[in-house]
Amino acid sequence: MLLTFLAVLVFSIPLALLYLAWRTARDGRLSLGVLTLTAILLVLSVPPSLRTILLGADYSERLYFTIKLNLLLTFAAGLESAVRRRWIALTAAALLLLFWIYLAFVNSAFQ
Repeated sequence: MLLTFLAVLVFSIPLALLYLAWRTARDGRLSLGVLTLTAILLVLSVPPSLRTILLGADYSERLYFTIKLNLLLTFAAGLESAVRRRWIALTAAALLLLFWIYLAFVNSAFQ
């Protein structure tokens, strides 16, 4: 239980950064929306029961597809944030990318 709470706390760091990015956003809201949705999905998928519902069963094609899709969306939104020089959003995207890569390796997604 404590480990789940700590994981949710750590995975919520990009959400705090995205909150700051939304407060200062003038343009590029699509990329912020994509990053926010992937961050929410990541945080909600920490408990095993929700992970199965949201991402898919262990070692399933749906799980691997969801992880790879979120990696791609996060990378694209991070690249767009870098082009627009939105450093807070870029930091959140980099953290999300690392968290999705971690999730991919934990689930052996790259076979």
